[in-house]
This record gives sequence, C-alpha cells and structure tokens, in this order.
Amino acid sequence: MKILGIIMGFLISIGFVVFFIFQFMIKFSPIDFSKENCEYREYLKGISIQGKFSNVFEDSTYHEMRTWIIQSKEDTLQVYFQGDLSGIRNFLVIGDSISKNPNSLSFHIYRNSGHKVFKYRIKEKCLELEEGQDVE
Repeated sequence: MKILGIIMGFLISIGFVVFFIFQFMIKFSPIDFSKENCEYREYLKGISIQGKFSNVFEDSTYHEMRTWIIQSKEDTLQVYFQGDLSGIRNFLVIGDSISKNPNSLSFHIYRNSGHKVFKYRIKEKCLELEEGQDVE
C-alpha cells in the first residue's frame, strides 16, 4: 500500500511538471498567438461605422464569441471587439448610436444626450503596415 501511495505521488508530481513546462512553452513560444487580434484590429481600423447597436449574442460559428450587431441604413454589421481593452463591450446598451471613421480606432457612442469615445486597444503590439512601427 505504501508503494502505491509513492507511485501515485510520483505520477501527480510528473503531471504538475508537464503542465508547468507546457505553460512555459506557450508563454515563451516564438509562435505569434496575437496575429488574429492584430489582423482584426486592422480590419476594424479600415471600416466606417454609422448605425445603432441592435443586439448582442454568442456566435456559435466562432466558438461562442460575443458578437455585437450594428444596424445601419445600408446593412447589418457584426462586430466582435476581439481582444478589446477599452471597455466598450461593457458600456454598449441596445439602442446606442455608434460611429467610427475609417483609418481610426475611436468609436463614438451616443446615448440620450451623452457622448462617449472608446479607443479600441488590445494588449498585443501590432505593426502598422504602412509605417512599420509599433502602435498601441
């Protein structure tokens, strides 16, 4: 019985070591896990938005990613605010008006008589393609 306890303790210890090695490899991996967030940031920067926030749902197509629906006169836009740290996701309320100019990451939210600006930002440092420098 004592040998079984020693073996179980040894196996549990090995499990923890493997787990921490895996975590270490992810943290210091040369693989760029932020590529998707940077690409989405570039997409958001390039589009123009003028509309009303009409709905939010969990998109099963994208692993239950929270999706905001913005309705304009011309079409319906789905925005994910993927990786955003600005707080806009918690601020938006159905019925808010939202606007964003192309080549900008500032979202203007209008509610009743108030106006608030959120600058979309993510924790990753992304390269600006035309300038070749880090931007926040």
